[in-house]
Amino acid sequence: MWQYKYYAAVMFFLLSLTSIFLPIKVHAFSCTNNGTQTVSVDLTLPDSNAMVLVSDMSTYTICTGNVGPWSQNDALRVQSFTTSTALENQGYTGYFQTPYSTFPDSTTYSVCAWPQVSDLNCDPVSISEAGYSEPLALKIYVKRTGVTTSDNLVLKAGTEVARISLDQRSNGSWGWRRTWIFVLEKDVPIPAHTCNVDASTPSTVTLNTISANSLAHQGSTSAAADFNIKLKCQGNVGVNILLDGQEDQNATAEGVLANITNSTPASGVGIQILYDSIPVKLRETFSAGVSTDGNYDIPMQARYYRTTTSSIGSGNIKSVMTYNLTYK
Repeated sequence: MWQYKYYAAVMFFLLSLTSIFLPIKVHAFSCTNNGTQTVSVDLTLPDSNAMVLVSDMSTYTICTGNVGPWSQNDALRVQSFTTSTALENQGYTGYFQTPYSTFPDSTTYSVCAWPQVSDLNCDPVSISEAGYSEPLALKIYVKRTGVTTSDNLVLKAGTEVARISLDQRSNGSWGWRRTWIFVLEKDVPIPAHTCNVDASTPSTVTLNTISANSLAHQGSTSAAADFNIKLKCQGNVGVNILLDGQEDQNATAEGVLANITNSTPASGVGIQILYDSIPVKLRETFSAGVSTDGNYDIPMQARYYRTTTSSIGSGNIKSVMTYNLTYK
């Protein structure tokens, strides 16, 4: 009987000892991408300045880790984001977007990316959980912010569009790096956003002959002669124009060109230039609107302008104007 009790006591001790060494389950941080991943993207660049989605990373990247102050406090933050020179050279800017804000490729500070609801230190606001999983909620965009000047340009399949690198924090330390490289799945044509002056644009504008008496006082003007600067544009292009020429010193800031003829010149009169019926300021750039694809006319006018209080001397008037067009 004594031997049985001793055996039972030994068995109880061994069972108790065994329970002390049961393994504790630990969750290591992991993402669908654990190093460098190349992502093929089906990209179409529209003929506009709209934001274009390159990739929604939440559709293929899920991360799992231990979040909260009493764990490894796993997190991810954007360390760098770049747009390829192939797109930058054609006037495009890259952006990455979190659920709360959008950041250009010029961003130089770190941005928390996982978990989604976190503070500036990438600490979770309301979550404390081991083995917590959620998608990596980052979206990559490009947008035309400059001028595309190359005609018939095609980016070949396999061309890099952008890349983003994220730092990982585990056990309170940052340092592990994960990178996604976005490349074109197929050839992508770049819309050429520019204009050319059409040959039908007049190089000479003739004003009707008027009587000197019709310009009764300084600042009086005649009826205007309409003319158009005619453009042929590829895409929706913002058009800026700068007008230049010898300005009449008696009517500065009124857009009045001086009379430069040497053949029986009139006196006290210049030629005023207008854009869409509004007097322009010479040597100052102004917007001439946004073109549509195809033909685009810039509406201009020219008219006589009396520049002095003295009597007008009859004769001929000739003025020269140049224009410089820029696009955005």
